[in-house]
Amino acid sequence: MTRVPLLLLALAALAAADDPATALAAALREGGQRLEAGQAAAAEESFRRALGIDPGSRHARLGLARCAAERQDWAEACRQLGPALDPASADVSLLAFTADAACRAGDWRLAASAVQFGILRWPDDQRLRRAETALLVGSGREEEARIALRAELARSPGEAARWRELAWAAQATRRGDEALAALEAALLLGEDPGLRRQLTEAQLAAGLPQAALATVTPLAADPALAALAARCAGEAGQPRQGLEWLAAVPAAARSRDQRLLAARLAVQAGAPVAALAALDELVALGERDGLVLAWAAQCAEQAGQLARAEALFALAGNDVHAGVVALAHAAFLVRQGRRGEAVRRLDVHLAAQPGDEPARALRERVLAPSNQR
Repeated sequence: MTRVPLLLLALAALAAADDPATALAAALREGGQRLEAGQAAAAEESFRRALGIDPGSRHARLGLARCAAERQDWAEACRQLGPALDPASADVSLLAFTADAACRAGDWRLAASAVQFGILRWPDDQRLRRAETALLVGSGREEEARIALRAELARSPGEAARWRELAWAAQATRRGDEALAALEAALLLGEDPGLRRQLTEAQLAAGLPQAALATVTPLAADPALAALAARCAGEAGQPRQGLEWLAAVPAAARSRDQRLLAARLAVQAGAPVAALAALDELVALGERDGLVLAWAAQCAEQAGQLARAEALFALAGNDVHAGVVALAHAAFLVRQGRRGEAVRRLDVHLAAQPGDEPARALRERVLAPSNQR
């Protein structure tokens, strides 16, 4: 008596297994469970199986889009969302997800569709408002982005990322003061070395070296930011502080730009010997830029090291800055009372570059009777 019902149940199970609708539902359910458990790769297999059963399954494509988002493949997520999304009937979470994925992928058409339909139905949803801002920023609509960001921050002023975006939009629309205020507000919401550096650079660009120095000082111990801190110190009239920060960078880690900055700060501080020491480090490392070598020669002269100055001028050679080097060398020789050598130095240069009018004018001044002893 019991064998007939069991047989009927078995037959029913086989029929269910052969039923496409049942198989589709099972694959979608399995994919959802796997995705919820953090098994994105396995979930993708389930959703692809579902798509094989029904190529038009919107739920399968939405599942594949979420799997792609888990591995941050935003282009693939958008490829799946495009044919699956019905903006008029989608819920707010799906529209917000679509807008975010599209912005990350740079698919502004899809992002605009999701944002416009979403905000029309849920105007106060913060996810959609953030996506709207990202859309405006990403598509280069700076003034619209600025207006949207100001409205968003008026409602919710506690997000540092939105203040940074407002700073970008304000800067792009030539509102420097607003950009600075936005960066300062972002930094007040939480310490961020990258943001602090951005604010420092913005303050320097705005001609506010004292403010920039105050902003960057907490970062000065970082070798990667020592040059920025030192530059702020120099522009704020504190070159010795800048030199102190640069000196803390291990010699092996100092860049060419840092050594040049150290030389400039030393000159600013009235310390030609220190400037020459910084430039000599570059010379020892093989520096061949004629302008740098001529500058080092001038520092040597100011430090009273005339033989060193001569050697540096000789090392400067005839690179693309030969004209400037020749003028500097000739002026050095004149200051040393060696006018004849200065003329000969200029003659050698003019033989190679006869069209150098500044060099020819200097030669004429040196030879003028009023300059003869």
